Amino acid sequence: MTRRHTSRTCKHCGAFIRWARVLKWGERMMPFDLKPVQDRFAEFFLIGDLAYTGRPAFFKHHPDVERYRLHTVTCKRRAEG
Repeated sequence: MTRRHTSRTCKHCGAFIRWARVLKWGERMMPFDLKPVQDRFAEFFLIGDLAYTGRPAFFKHHPDVERYRLHTVTCKRRAEG
């Protein structure tokens, strides 16, 4: 049975999230924050429902690409326990 990720909110903190398929990790669906960030450590960019990792050189040559952070990194309630 395939698990579907349809929730638009985090079950831990209630924040709005966006699901995207990360091809780097065997096509796993992962939650991302809705808003892009201006952080050089955020390594993902999203195209539709696919997430790609960009190396620093990629972002250097494409500075207009919006970066996204995994919600599992930013979720405050999940970090509490």
